[in-house]
Amino acid sequence: MKAKDEKILTALLTCGNVADAERIAGVSRSTIYNRLSNADFKAEYDHRRTMVLNEACNTLQATLTKAVNTVKEIAEDETASPQVRLNACGMLLQNCLKYVEQIDILSRIEALENNTKK
Repeated sequence: MKAKDEKILTALLTCGNVADAERIAGVSRSTIYNRLSNADFKAEYDHRRTMVLNEACNTLQATLTKAVNTVKEIAEDETASPQVRLNACGMLLQNCLKYVEQIDILSRIEALENNTKK
């Protein structure tokens, strides 16, 4: 990959938008859009973007248990005000329901994918 393409990729991944990326990479907006229309460049950009997102998700996942335990401690802290405890309980319930729904959806998608492969 050319040095110019590396600069564009780095700028896109760092900034997240073309307007800022053009300034950081020192190229025109049309150059960035032209590169993004190239299948190989776009595939590399998508690959690197996925890697960055996966890294961020892994970092969040690593802190998830600590965050849940902290909210749980607040919910169970009898010295905390009833409103604070109620808010902590509400947060736990709301996020738990979202998590359960997402797991259910992912399980259904996986089952559908498995059925179509047979």
